[in-house]
Amino acid sequence: MSFTIAEKIMMKYSGQDYIKPGDIITIEPSFVMSHDNTAFIIKKFLQTGHKKVWDRNKIAIIFDHCVPAEKPEQSQNHKEAGEFAVQQA
Repeated sequence: MSFTIAEKIMMKYSGQDYIKPGDIITIEPSFVMSHDNTAFIIKKFLQTGHKKVWDRNKIAIIFDHCVPAEKPEQSQNHKEAGEFAVQQA
Protein backbone atom coordinates (compact mmCIF):
# COMPACT_ATOMS: atom_id res chain seq x y z
CA MET A 1 0.00 0.00 0.00
CA SER A 2 1.28 3.46 -0.78
CA PHE A 3 1.10 6.26 1.74
CA THR A 4 0.77 10.01 1.35
CA ILE A 5 3.69 12.19 2.40
CA ALA A 6 1.69 13.27 5.47
CA GLU A 7 1.12 9.63 6.46
CA LYS A 8 4.81 8.83 5.97
CA ILE A 9 5.82 11.75 8.19
CA MET A 10 3.29 10.78 10.87
CA MET A 11 4.45 7.14 10.82
CA LYS A 12 8.09 8.18 11.11
CA TYR A 13 7.55 10.46 14.10
CA SER A 14 4.99 8.27 15.86
CA GLY A 15 7.16 5.17 15.55
CA GLN A 16 4.35 3.24 13.87
CA ASP A 17 4.77 1.13 10.73
CA TYR A 18 1.21 1.60 9.56
CA ILE A 19 -1.50 4.19 10.04
CA LYS A 20 -4.78 4.80 8.29
CA PRO A 21 -7.26 7.68 8.15
CA GLY A 22 -9.12 7.91 11.44
CA ASP A 23 -6.24 6.56 13.54
CA ILE A 24 -5.25 8.60 16.57
CA ILE A 25 -1.51 8.92 17.02
CA THR A 26 0.76 10.90 19.32
CA ILE A 27 3.70 12.84 17.96
CA GLU A 28 6.03 15.15 19.85
CA PRO A 29 6.52 18.26 17.74
CA SER A 30 10.06 19.19 16.80
CA PHE A 31 9.22 22.89 17.08
CA VAL A 32 6.12 24.96 17.83
CA MET A 33 5.17 28.58 17.27
CA SER A 34 2.69 30.97 18.79
CA HIS A 35 1.90 34.55 17.84
CA ASP A 36 0.06 37.61 19.10
CA ASN A 37 -2.60 35.37 20.64
CA THR A 38 -0.01 33.94 23.05
CA ALA A 39 -1.41 35.72 26.12
CA PHE A 40 -4.68 33.78 25.72
CA ILE A 41 -2.78 30.51 25.19
CA ILE A 42 -0.66 31.16 28.31
CA LYS A 43 -3.81 31.41 30.42
CA LYS A 44 -5.01 28.05 29.05
CA PHE A 45 -1.57 26.52 29.65
CA LEU A 46 -1.49 27.68 33.28
CA GLN A 47 -4.96 26.22 33.84
CA THR A 48 -3.46 22.78 33.20
CA GLY A 49 -1.43 23.18 36.40
CA HIS A 50 1.94 23.25 34.64
CA LYS A 51 4.39 26.02 35.32
CA LYS A 52 7.04 25.23 32.70
CA VAL A 53 6.79 24.24 29.04
CA TRP A 54 8.18 20.87 28.00
CA ASP A 55 11.20 22.30 26.16
CA ARG A 56 11.72 26.06 25.98
CA ASN A 57 14.24 25.58 23.16
CA LYS A 58 11.49 24.24 20.89
CA ILE A 59 9.12 27.20 21.16
CA ALA A 60 9.03 30.50 19.29
CA ILE A 61 6.67 33.37 20.08
CA ILE A 62 6.38 35.70 17.12
CA PHE A 63 4.44 38.94 17.10
CA ASP A 64 3.26 39.32 13.54
CA HIS A 65 -0.38 40.38 13.54
CA CYS A 66 -0.41 43.54 15.66
CA VAL A 67 3.03 45.09 15.26
CA PRO A 68 3.30 47.74 16.34
CA ALA A 69 0.41 47.31 18.76
CA GLU A 70 -2.36 49.75 17.90
CA LYS A 71 -4.52 49.16 20.98
CA PRO A 72 -3.66 48.93 24.70
CA GLU A 73 -4.93 45.33 24.90
CA GLN A 74 -2.59 44.29 22.08
CA SER A 75 0.31 45.91 23.89
CA GLN A 76 -0.72 44.11 27.09
CA ASN A 77 -0.80 40.77 25.24
CA HIS A 78 2.74 41.38 23.98
CA LYS A 79 3.88 42.28 27.50
CA GLU A 80 2.34 39.14 29.02
CA ALA A 81 3.86 36.92 26.36
CA GLY A 82 7.29 38.47 26.91
CA GLU A 83 7.03 38.00 30.67
CA PHE A 84 6.03 34.36 30.15
CA ALA A 85 9.03 33.79 27.88
CA VAL A 86 11.35 35.23 30.55
CA GLN A 87 9.78 32.98 33.23
CA GLN A 88 10.52 29.93 31.08
CA ALA A 89 14.25 30.69 30.88
